[in-house]
Parts: sequence; structure tokens; C-alpha cells
Amino acid sequence: MSQTIKQSSTDALRTHHLQRNLLLIELGGLLLLWYAIFGSRWSGYIVPMGGEYARSMHSFYTWDYLLACSECAWWSNIIGGYPNFAELFGSFVHPLSIVNSMIWGAVAGSSMTVAMSFLLIMFTGWWFAYELNVHVIARIWYAAAVMLGGHMMSRLEVGSIGMPLSIASAWLFIVLALGYIHSPSRIRALVIGIAAGALLLSGQGYMQFAIALSFPLWAWYAYTQQLFVRHPMLWRDATWVAVIALCMAAPIYVSSVFTSGLYDKETEISGIFNMSISQIIVNLFIDDFDVVKSNVYNNFAYPWAYSTYIGVTAFVFAVAGYQWLNDHRHKLLYRTFAIMSVCAVVIASGYPNTWLIQLEIQPLTNFVAGLRYIILFNAFLALGILTMAMLGIHGLLTTKLIEWPAAVQRVAWVPIKAILVIALLISNVHSMSRFGHNWLDEINRYEPQVVDVINDIKAQPIGYIHAPDWLAIPLMSNNIKISEMIFSWWMVQYKFPPPAYVFSNEPQQGFEVIKAYTDGWVLYRTNNPNAVYAQVFPNKGQATPCTIDYALAGMVDLTCTTESGGLLVVLEHDMPEWRATVNTQVVQPSVGTGWISLNVPAGTSTIQLRYQPWYIIPSLIIGILGWSLAVGGIIWLSIKKKATRA
Repeated sequence: MSQTIKQSSTDALRTHHLQRNLLLIELGGLLLLWYAIFGSRWSGYIVPMGGEYARSMHSFYTWDYLLACSECAWWSNIIGGYPNFAELFGSFVHPLSIVNSMIWGAVAGSSMTVAMSFLLIMFTGWWFAYELNVHVIARIWYAAAVMLGGHMMSRLEVGSIGMPLSIASAWLFIVLALGYIHSPSRIRALVIGIAAGALLLSGQGYMQFAIALSFPLWAWYAYTQQLFVRHPMLWRDATWVAVIALCMAAPIYVSSVFTSGLYDKETEISGIFNMSISQIIVNLFIDDFDVVKSNVYNNFAYPWAYSTYIGVTAFVFAVAGYQWLNDHRHKLLYRTFAIMSVCAVVIASGYPNTWLIQLEIQPLTNFVAGLRYIILFNAFLALGILTMAMLGIHGLLTTKLIEWPAAVQRVAWVPIKAILVIALLISNVHSMSRFGHNWLDEINRYEPQVVDVINDIKAQPIGYIHAPDWLAIPLMSNNIKISEMIFSWWMVQYKFPPPAYVFSNEPQQGFEVIKAYTDGWVLYRTNNPNAVYAQVFPNKGQATPCTIDYALAGMVDLTCTTESGGLLVVLEHDMPEWRATVNTQVVQPSVGTGWISLNVPAGTSTIQLRYQPWYIIPSLIIGILGWSLAVGGIIWLSIKKKATRA
């Protein structure tokens, strides 16, 4: 008897090790797939081309500023400056963004954040399928499909790096929430809190709004799983999720509250980009690379930018899959994701927007008009269909379609069925990968002369420059101030600073040539006296430029020499959190003129300007507290759980 028990224990241990090794091989293969398509391309030096790339990643320089000088990190270096932590458009405070930027710098860090967004959603998909105990073939395909589908490519053609990150964060939150519904625990709740905080920090706002709209659907699913009966302490876990998420998001949202009214978004009702329902459905099957080169391209509204291409194979498995399902939970999940997909189509079509706008309720109209790219909700359509397809593939592979004897099923039909399914899925993954390369091959136009241009600009006195979008990242990387090239939202109370320099391939009126380059590009200097970055205006006579000893974002040091004193004007937006010293004497800059201004005495004066918002440090402490509560709670509960088992 003891020998039998020992042999049984040995066999179980071997089976466990075999299963673990197979899972490691499975994950390793997926990791290689990610590296071949994304990791090797976006290794930190290749970035997507497009006007929105610099717009999306400029806030990543916050971490460069923080490492260079803690006092300058809270202010932006572009368009006259604005508070960095009031940047709702970008995603620089997301955990992935912080880690990558602090290690690799802003440019490489933002590029690697894009790549890791695809890695995050791939492992999220794999974990979801693993927890549902679906067939290994369905699991591997699903992990690859949620990474390669067109939903992850939305707006990458213009370099909007926040979209793949926010989509991956939203899907992680949904998957973790479903895992909690199936098997609730306090540890899972704390992990969901971290995911919710990361979602709030992922930028853009579209996916966060989509999650809010889908809440009734997940509440209904939780009700069908009797979560409210099985887990009476749900309210406690939900409270912890909310507390952790809001604490993590505090650095951004606290700053946004204190700077509310400074920003506005393009809200033209005529500028809402949507598609008809038929176009949305067709877009599931259109490979954009072919569409752009055909006449079909002209028949659809923005198909290249908002495609949700997943291929016919995935759609067929999704539509036909329900009939093969035997597991009750899988059937219920299938119906839930089918509802989610239908809702995503309706919302992305823009019909609800039209109805709400017709109500003519002004605040509601402004909000709805602000959701200009409502078509991005199609991400939930693609993810819903891919999840339905994953369940359908699992059902097909685990269901006896033909009542043959067990031996025939095992020896003949099961392998044939698996081979056919694998062939279809490989073809599907390949087509999605080929589709994505249309965007992955688009990289920034770093002309060979960029280094010379940057050096020539740095040799000039500090001032704002206007240049093409493709030069924005080299300019920002060299701490050169940018005027009206990139901006996230409109600064409603402030104007753009006049450029002291222009880099263009077109003639410029009112400018003199500094240097001409190849292909007609010329660096110009303005004759506008108001474009001087820092100068003193005396009561009488001409303005006197100041010597700029140091100027990086929210830290400016000047030396001004005047005969009679006067009003110092610095081309940084005059928000009330600026602090100044003149010859070590504390002076409060004037507010309301648009630019920092303060009086300086006659003679030589040393002026120090610092942007010091009082609410930043407390909000950062709250953010760290949120992380500490979550991580500390997970560690403590894990130790307690092990002690209880022992």
C-alpha cells in the first residue's frame, strides 16, 4: 500500500513538473513572438512617425527633468509652459511609463512603453484563457490575437502612444475583475485596485469612459454568478479597489482640479469621427494595407486610422462557436461578450452622440462633442469578438462533432481537427501581423542634417522655435523650447509664445536667414522684439535682453542689467504657482498679463524663477500611499494565507 501511494505521489509530481515546463515553453514562445514583431523594432530607438507622437510623449520628459533637477520637473518646456501633472492626454504617470522613462530616458522609455503595451495585453489574454481552462491551442491563439489585432493599432499611424497602453490597461482591468467574480478574494481585490489605478493613469480617456459605460454589464454578469450572495464582504473589497485606484491617480487628478479651466478640448460637433454600423463591421475584415492602395479606401470614413481588423477566421469562430460550448460558465461569458460587442458597435457608430446632441443641453452637448474619436470604442468590439472566438475554438477542440468510437476519435479525428484549426489560426495570426506592419514600418523622419540643425539652434540665444513635427523630439531632447508645434489640449487663457526662430522649407516674412541646409530647409531668426525670451522694459527707452544662466522647464535663472530698472517679462505662462527671487529677495510675479512679469531695480540683478505648486508633493505622497497599501496588503495577506495553511 505504501509503495502504491509513493508511486502515485511520484507520478503526480512528474505530471506537475511536466505541466509547468509546458507552460513555460508556451509563454516563452509567445514572448519570442512579441519580440520578433514589437520588441526588436521598438527597442527604445525606433518610434512611430506622426504628429501625435511628440504630443503624446512630451510629458515623459518630466522624469528626465526630475533626474536633472527636482525643482524643474513640474513645468513643461513647450508652448510657453504649463503644469506637467495636469496632462490628461498623455500617459507618463502610468507605472510602465515611469519605469521605462526613469531607466532609459524619455524617448527610449516612451518607445519601450508602446512595445510593452502589446506585451501586457498578450499576457493578459493568455492569463484569462488559462484561468478559464481553455484548450492550449485556443489559449495560444487568443494571446497572439489580442496583441496583433487592429484594435491595438488604432491611431498609431499618427503616433498616439496612449491608445495601445490604455486599451491594454482596460483589458487587464476587465480580466482581473472577471477573475474576482469567479473566485473572489482580498488579494485579487488589491490587484484590481492597482489595475484600476493604472487604467486611470493610462491617458486619452476613451477606454476609461468605455469601462464606466460597461459597468452595468459586468454587474449583471456578477449577479448571474451569485457574487453578491457568495461574497457578502464585496463592499469592503470594492472600497479598497476605489481607495487604491484614486490614491494612485492622485498626482494627475489633483493637479487637474487645481488647474481646471486652463485647458479645453476641440469640441466641434462637426468634427466627431464615427462610422456607420455597416462600415464598422466591414472594417473587421479589411486589411488596411490593401485598402489604402485601392478605390475602396475612398468609400469609408477614416478606415486606415480606426480599423479593428481581426480577419474572417476569428469572426467565423466567434459567430459559430456558441453551438460547440458545453460549459455553463463559458456559455454565459460568450453571451456577455456578445452583448459587449453589440454595445461597442452602437456607441462607436456615433448614433447615441447624435441623439444626445439633439437634446440641446449645453454641458451634455460639450461633453459629447469632446468625444471626437468615439470610433475608438471599436477596441471593445474587436476584443469581444476575439474572446468569443477563443471560447468557440475551445468548444470545437473539446467537442465530439462526429459520434465515432473513442479509439477512432483519439487516433484520427482529434489530430485532424487540431491540425485544421491550427492551420486556420496561423493564417489568421499572420494576416493580423502583416496588417500591423503597415504602421510599424512608419518611423520618425530623422533627416541626416538634424544634428547640424540642433547644434546651430543651441548656438543661438535661448528662445522659442517653430519647426516641423518630425523635428520636435530632437528639439525636446536637447531642452530647446518649442512654440505652437505640439500641444495636447488648448490653453484657453493663454496664447502661444512668439517664435524667435523658425526652421522651414518655405520663405518666412519678417525673419532673417541664419543658415541654409539641403533640400531647401532654412533656419531663420525673427526680427520681432517681443520674441526675446527674457527682457526688461524700462519706463523709457528700449528693452534690454537678460542673460539666461539656466532655463529648463520650471527652473529659470537670469542676470539682468539695466540703468533705470523696469519690468522684467519672461516668456513663460504666468500661473500663480511661480515663485521668484530678485537678488535673494522673495518677489511674487504678477498674474494676469499672460507672461511672467516682475519689477527689477537698476543695476545688475540676479533673478531666480521656480514653478512650485504646493499640491504636487502631497499628491505624490498620496500616490505612493496607494501603491504601499496595495503592495503591502498583498504581501501581508499572502503571508497570512501561508501561515493559515501551515
